[in-house]
Amino acid sequence: MSKSLGNIYTLHDIIEKGFSPEALRYLLASVPYRKKLNFTFEGLKAAATSIDRLRNYELRLKTAKFPEGLNDALLARTQTSAPAFDEAMDDDLNTAEALAAVFEYVRDTNSAMDSGEFRASNVDSATTFLARFDSIFDILKPTQQQAGCQMWKLKP
Repeated sequence: MSKSLGNIYTLHDIIEKGFSPEALRYLLASVPYRKKLNFTFEGLKAAATSIDRLRNYELRLKTAKFPEGLNDALLARTQTSAPAFDEAMDDDLNTAEALAAVFEYVRDTNSAMDSGEFRASNVDSATTFLARFDSIFDILKPTQQQAGCQMWKLKP
């Protein structure tokens, strides 16, 4: 990379191209810190898509009406996914493996929602797991640009 070749981008450049700060944060965090990241705008688009998927999942957890009760198998699934996420993060910050644990969980629980197996009492554990993930990656709350300046802030 070289500034004279024009292949270095600042955060301001990336935002001007229509990408959010959290998409860049996700992209940078998606590769373990000891590995090289091949930065591309396609990678940023994929990061934004991943964030959208997680936000849609969170919205579904908050707004969908699930049948009463508890699905013990899904509770057990949560109880294995959360430690898998933590173990990956504890393994030299293996963020790629941690994200894989999250997305496998989202896929499985979305399938359970689609088939009617997800229950109202499973929402709390799923929400807690998602909050645990976001307490580290901080991508679920969209940012917005303040009018008249280049500052970004979290939406309330």
